[in-house]
Amino acid sequence: MDIITLGTDILIAITLIYCIILERRIRQFRNQEAIFKNLIGEVSRSTFAAQSAVTALKQALNDAQQKQSASVTAVTEPLVATRDFIPEQSVPKAQPKMPNVNMSASDLARHFAELRLAGPTS
Repeated sequence: MDIITLGTDILIAITLIYCIILERRIRQFRNQEAIFKNLIGEVSRSTFAAQSAVTALKQALNDAQQKQSASVTAVTEPLVATRDFIPEQSVPKAQPKMPNVNMSASDLARHFAELRLAGPTS
């Protein structure tokens, strides 16, 4: 054997070994690529679900704010009650008691409405 043939054989052997190593690395990369694609798909689905949840939460917050503003508006309206709306059986006949100093505004309004419904005391 001459030196050129020996050198060529060594280069071919090194090339084959290098090709085998590269082929294993490419196979690992493709396996990881499939895993990575699955991971990206899961992240995409999770992001979409999170966006939907945020949209639903924003809608719920808007609904709650609208209901709150409607209830605040309803509370600020004057409380008007007449004797015509209440049947005679439910009208208390006892003397009205004095309101408590620590009553809330809604309790005071209810108390004075009851006084008005009770009518004049004899």
